[in-house]
Amino acid sequence: MGKSKEQFIEQSEFESLKNEEVPQEEITKEESEYYNLIGKIQRKELALSYSSLKQFYNTPRSFINYKLSKFERTPAMVFGSLLDCLILTPENFEKEYVILNTTPSSVNQIGFCNDYILNIENGVNESDAKLSAYALNYKQGGADKVYDSLSNYIKAKLSGKECISSADKLKANQIAKSVLSNPTAQKWLEQAETIQEKLEWEYNGYKNKGFLDVRGKYFIMDLKYKSQSSDINDFQWDFKKLHYDLQAGMYCKAVQILNLIDNPEYYIMVYDAKGEVSVIKIDHSYILYGQHKYDFCLQEFKRCTSENSWQLSHDFYGQNNGVFNMIKPKFAEIKGILK
Repeated sequence: MGKSKEQFIEQSEFESLKNEEVPQEEITKEESEYYNLIGKIQRKELALSYSSLKQFYNTPRSFINYKLSKFERTPAMVFGSLLDCLILTPENFEKEYVILNTTPSSVNQIGFCNDYILNIENGVNESDAKLSAYALNYKQGGADKVYDSLSNYIKAKLSGKECISSADKLKANQIAKSVLSNPTAQKWLEQAETIQEKLEWEYNGYKNKGFLDVRGKYFIMDLKYKSQSSDINDFQWDFKKLHYDLQAGMYCKAVQILNLIDNPEYYIMVYDAKGEVSVIKIDHSYILYGQHKYDFCLQEFKRCTSENSWQLSHDFYGQNNGVFNMIKPKFAEIKGILK
């Protein structure tokens, strides 16, 4: 499936906009970001992570949307990171977090903070940044009044820190204490040689990157927070649905390529809001399956690049001209008829 006529015309039109005869302001920001991303992909300048390959395994379009979307951490993501910090690197808490009981809650407040911070990051002076952010989000009340009520939050965000409430800190402390007092969790965490280790490696012609929560002499361990349940009977479905096998396959391959561990064992420590813990060893066959999925993703990533199929959806993986075939599974039987 090569480049469609529409895609060819679209890209040709974009390239023509770069000529001096055409004002640069006519090139939309979205077009510029899209083709810059495609260029990085074609030049293999982009480092692929588990998160991005998971999106590509869904569809090429999902991958592009993921890479072009502005990353915003949800409250659940912030809380999960807080837990990892308290369990693995508690000494970094004050560097990474600040406790605030007053944070933006309304749409206007959130918009004001985001716009003010964006203005400052783009080099706008404080006074103009404040007035501009206020005009975009409020009709009355006064820019100084709004800023003063949110200044502590804004300053924390500009310093790169995450803002949490005292209630979240208390809850996270209780969960972390429970995890750290679990004898099985203790056993594996005490064997850690590295914590929150950044990895960069090349495989099948592509740059890759990732983070290891824990690396021991012969094993890798990843921590997963699941608020509802850490029971393995529940987690096994998350493992499949969220493609944690792909992550396991990538990281095991990475430590071998980097000569860190010859034949790594892979563990996941799952913990929940009640402080319950499951330490799970991933069977070698499941890791091999994840590495097969990893190879498949890179193979199809290469095909997608050569065919310029980035706008395709699930039809990219359809083997019959973009169409899938579904056969009747064994469990689909007429009611009351057992075989």
